[in-house]
Amino acid sequence: MQNIQVFNFISTPILILVLFLSSNKIFGQNLFLTEGNGLFTSASSTNIDIKNTDDNTNALMRFGDNGTIKASVGFNGNYDVFKISMGSTLGRDDLTVTSDGKIGINTLPTNHRMTILHNSNGNESAHLNLVETGSNDYARLRFENSGQNGLWTIAARATAGDALMNFFYNNGTDFANILSIDGDLSRVGIHSTSPEAYLHVKQKDPGISAIILENDDATGGEKWGMQIGNTNLDFLFEGVIRGSFSSATGAYTAFPPPPIALNGKPMTDKVLDQVMQIQPVSLSTVRSASASIMLDPEQIAKINPQWIVQAEDGQKGINYQEFIILSILSLQEQQDLINKKETEIQEWEKAENNLEQQLKELEATVKMIQKGEKSR
Repeated sequence: MQNIQVFNFISTPILILVLFLSSNKIFGQNLFLTEGNGLFTSASSTNIDIKNTDDNTNALMRFGDNGTIKASVGFNGNYDVFKISMGSTLGRDDLTVTSDGKIGINTLPTNHRMTILHNSNGNESAHLNLVETGSNDYARLRFENSGQNGLWTIAARATAGDALMNFFYNNGTDFANILSIDGDLSRVGIHSTSPEAYLHVKQKDPGISAIILENDDATGGEKWGMQIGNTNLDFLFEGVIRGSFSSATGAYTAFPPPPIALNGKPMTDKVLDQVMQIQPVSLSTVRSASASIMLDPEQIAKINPQWIVQAEDGQKGINYQEFIILSILSLQEQQDLINKKETEIQEWEKAENNLEQQLKELEATVKMIQKGEKSR
C-alpha cells in the first residue's frame, strides 16, 4: 500500500513535467504528430471529427510520400462540397460530391447526378471506358425506372470479326432487339442482329410499314409508307396503297383513288394528233456507254402543258403512268379511224358491186337489143 502511494506521489510531478515539455508540440504547428501506424478503437462507434470553426474554410486530410504532399481529402467550405484532390490543397476538382450526392469529375457537380469534364482527344482517352472481361460477351449499359419492370440495354462487343452493338428493350418478360450495328461491315440493322446491307430493315408485323416518310409542313404532315405486302413491295399514302412492284415480274401496278374521290369524268379530248408530234430523244451519259430513249419534258410542255408535272423547285417532269393512258387513247382514236376507213371501204365496195351489177344488167340489155335487131 505504501509503494502505491509513493508511486502516485512520484508520478504526479513527472506527468506534469511531461505535459509541460510537450506543450510546444500540442500548441505548435502540428497539433498531433506520431511516427509509425495509428489505431483508433472503441467499443461502439469509432469517430474522427475534423472541423473548422471559421466559415468558408476547408477541413481536410493530406497524404504523401517521400516528404511531399500528393493528395488531399476533405470538405471545401468555399463550395460546400466534399473533394478528393490530387494535390496539396482542395483547389483541384478531381472528384467532387455535393451534400445531396451529385458527383463531378474534373468539375464541380451540376444539376445532373454525375458530370464528367474531359477532353477525350479522339479515341485515345474516353470520358467513360467500359471493359468486358470475356471476348465473346458484351459491355453493357442499362436504363430503367424505379418500380417498373421494363428496361433498356445497350450492349457492345468490340471483338474483331464479331464487333456488334445492340439496343434492346425488355418489357419485363421478353427482350426485343430494336437496333444493331455491325462494326466489321459498317452495317445497321433494325430488328435484325445480322444486317445484310448498309441499312437492313426487318418488317416484323404485317400492316406496319418498314419505312415512313412524313412531310412536316403547314399542309398537315402527309405520310408515305413502304412495306412488304406478302411478297410485293407496296407504297402507301396516308395508309392507303398507291403502287406496288411485283416480286414475280417486277411490274409496277398503280392503285389510284376511285373516280368518285377524284370527281372523275370520261375523257373525250382528242390526243392522237398531239401524240404524233412527240419526238423521243436518245440520251447517253458519261457513266453509261449505252443510250437511253426518253421524252423531253420541255418539248412535251410545248405540245400540251397538262402532260407534264412540276416539282417544288419548278423542274419539269413526265408522268409516264399517264402516258400509258394517252397511248391507249391514241390507239382508240387510231382504231376509230381504221373502223371509219373500213366502213368507207365497205361502202365503196358495195357501191362498186352495185355498179358492176348495173353494168352487167346493161350489158345483158344491150345484147338482147342487138340480138333482136339481127333477127329482123
